[in-house]
Amino acid sequence: MYDLVISGAKVLDGSGEPAQAADVGVSDGRIAVVTSRPGLLSKDGAAEWVAAAGLTLAPGFIDVHSHADVALLADSAGGHKLRQGVTTEVFSNCGLGFAPVTDAGMAAMRAAFGGLFSQDDGVTWKWRTVAQYLHALEEHGIGTNVAYLAPHGAIRASAMGMSARPASRRELAKMQGMLESALTEGAIGLSTGPGYAPMSHAEPAELIALARQAGFVAIHQRNYREDLLACTAQTAELAAISGARLQLSHLQTSGEAARGLGPDAIRVLDDARRRGVDIACDMYPYTAGSTVLQAILPDWVTDGGAETTLRRLSDPACVPRIVADLTALDRHWPSMVLISAENPRNRRYVGCTFPEIAEARGRSVAETVCSILLEEELRACYVVHHMEEQDLDAILSWPDTMIGSDGLHLRGAAHPRVAGTFARWIGPFVRDRRLVSLPEAVRRVTALPAARLGLDGRGRIAPGYWADLVLFDARSVSDRATFDDPLRSPEGIPFVWVNGSAAARPGGAACPRNGKVLRSGAPKSAP
Repeated sequence: MYDLVISGAKVLDGSGEPAQAADVGVSDGRIAVVTSRPGLLSKDGAAEWVAAAGLTLAPGFIDVHSHADVALLADSAGGHKLRQGVTTEVFSNCGLGFAPVTDAGMAAMRAAFGGLFSQDDGVTWKWRTVAQYLHALEEHGIGTNVAYLAPHGAIRASAMGMSARPASRRELAKMQGMLESALTEGAIGLSTGPGYAPMSHAEPAELIALARQAGFVAIHQRNYREDLLACTAQTAELAAISGARLQLSHLQTSGEAARGLGPDAIRVLDDARRRGVDIACDMYPYTAGSTVLQAILPDWVTDGGAETTLRRLSDPACVPRIVADLTALDRHWPSMVLISAENPRNRRYVGCTFPEIAEARGRSVAETVCSILLEEELRACYVVHHMEEQDLDAILSWPDTMIGSDGLHLRGAAHPRVAGTFARWIGPFVRDRRLVSLPEAVRRVTALPAARLGLDGRGRIAPGYWADLVLFDARSVSDRATFDDPLRSPEGIPFVWVNGSAAARPGGAACPRNGKVLRSGAPKSAP
C-alpha cells in the first residue's frame, strides 16, 4: 500500500537526462518505487492516486538564494514559494541574518538591515544561537524545507560591532568560535557579503579564514558594477586559496559601466573551474534587482552602525558631504524605484522613481535619498532596473548557474521574483526562449544544488529519496507576478509535495508545515 501514486507523468529525475514516462509510488515521505512497467502500481494499492498523463514530474525545486529567515516564522506555510514548486529554501544569504548573534549584534543587525526582513508579524526574535533559531523554525512548523547558512554580518557585528576597520586576531578568533558553534548546531556553511557593511571592512585574511573553516560559502561580492570583473576574479581567488566550495551570489551586471560584461564574468569563473577551483554561481531570471536603500551609502557613513549612520544623516555638517558622494555615484537614478516605506509621508511615493520623488519634494535626488533614509530609519528598500537581457542570458546559460529568487519578504511590498522566479525560469526562459533544455533547467534547480550543498536524499526522483516533488504542465507553466502585482501566483503547477505530503494542489487545499530543517551533511560531487 502506497501513500501516494503519481501515474503516467513524464518524469524528469533531476539528472539532466530526458524525461521518461513512469509511475512513482511514495511511502512514509520517501519515494518507494519508480517504474515504467504498465500496471505495476494500481489505484487499489494507493491511498491517493494522481493521474498525471501529459504532465511533467520533477524533484521539488531548491531556491539556493533565499531571504526567508524571518518570513517563515511569520508566514510559516511559505505559500509564495510552494506555489511555484519550491520545496527547499537556502538562507541566510549575503551575510545578512540573525544567528549566531549576541544581544548587541542582534540589535545592530536589526537596526541596519531590518528593512529587508520587515514581514515579521508575530515574530519574537528571542533566539541567539543557531540551535535556538532552527528549533524555533521546527517548533513553529514550516511549509518548505530549509537549509541554513551562518551569516558573516551577524557574526562580525557580535565580535566587534559595526566598526569600519579590520578585525584583530582576538576578534577573528571570536568569529571563528561562533562559526564553529553554528556549524556544529546545523548550519551547512557560511554566507558573506563584502558589498555590505560591516563585512565590507573585512580584509582578505578574515574572509579566507572563515571560508576555509566553513567549507561552503555563498558570497555577495564587493562590486557588480564597474569593478565586476576584478571582484569576480577576487571571488575566484578566495575559493582557490581557502579551498572552500564557493557560490557567487546573484551574478549580475549592474548599471552602464558593467553593460556587456556578462560573458566576461562567466569566462572568469570558467577559467577558475579549469584550474580546479570549486566555484559556481546563482541568479534570478529578471533584469531588475532589489535591496535596502542604505546599501548605496559610502562606507564612512555607515561606520559604527545604524545609530551613528542616522546621526550623520541628520548632521548639517555631514549631509553636504554625503550628498556630494551620492551625486558622484555611477547611478542611473530613473531606474531606481522605491518599493518599501513605512513613514506615512513616504508611502505615497512607493512605486515612484527617485527623480520623481525628488521633483515632488523640490530637492535633488541625493538630498531626497538622505531624507528618506532618515525618515525611514534606514528601512527603505528599492528596485533597480539595471541589467541588459543579453548579459542575463549569458549568465543563466552557464551550466554551473543555479537559480535563486533572492526574494525579499517586505511588509506590503515585493519584487515579483518572490512569487514568480521558478515558473518564469521553466516557462518563459526555457520553454519559450529555449535558453537551455528542460531536463537541464530542472537539473539546475534540483540535483545540482542538492549535491553542491550536501543535501542528502534531495534533488532526485529515485527510490529512497525524500518525496519533494512538483507536477507541472510544461506547455502552460508561467509566472504571473508583475511589479504592479508582485505576489500573484504562477499558473501551470497543480501539485507540489513536501516530504510526501501535498503542499499545493488544485483548488488551493494543502497540507501545510511539513517542511524539515536540513542540517549539515557531507557534500556530494555535482551531477
